[in-house]
Amino acid sequence: MAECKKCKLEKTCNKKDSLESLQVCFDKQTRWDWWEYPHIFWLRYIVRSWEDLCLYSKRTIQRAIRGWGDSDLWNMHCFLTDTILNMLVELKRVKGGIPATIDPAIGKFTGDPDKDYDEKRWNNILDEMIEGFAILKKCDLGDLEWGEQLSSNQKIKLQTSMRKRFPSWTLTTREEEKKVANAWKLFTKYYQSLWD
Repeated sequence: MAECKKCKLEKTCNKKDSLESLQVCFDKQTRWDWWEYPHIFWLRYIVRSWEDLCLYSKRTIQRAIRGWGDSDLWNMHCFLTDTILNMLVELKRVKGGIPATIDPAIGKFTGDPDKDYDEKRWNNILDEMIEGFAILKKCDLGDLEWGEQLSSNQKIKLQTSMRKRFPSWTLTTREEEKKVANAWKLFTKYYQSLWD
């Protein structure tokens, strides 16, 4: 058998070609512990920090110019959920006017300004939208997993196995899924009414 080709540079290897000897030689040459090379570790840390700063600055400039950055495209649903939720909360807080809302009892506008422009009804609509988008945001953060397509047995199995590793992890309930569906329904219905 030939000598170990990996250690030829050191000229101290008397090992024969075998899987174990090649692995030892490979580990010896590719091993990189930061405490053995602190100057390289800090240099790599500074370079990575500089790259992160450049990417953060690029995203900030893109958001300032066009309203969204390239990194927002990676998880567009997270970006949109967060933006819509924050805007709904702010709209409820600083609303300057109230749009006409459909009377739920009759399913259409009444024609009476006192009944159509009801602040309490509009606040309830905003609350329902906020609650639905808050559930979606919890899904985006990983605290809650969307499980609408799973059967109840599959949900139970998945939830018990995931809770062993992540105690706070849960699946959405049917009630939460209905709230999200209702929030989307109200959002599309009153989309043109979301103004201040």
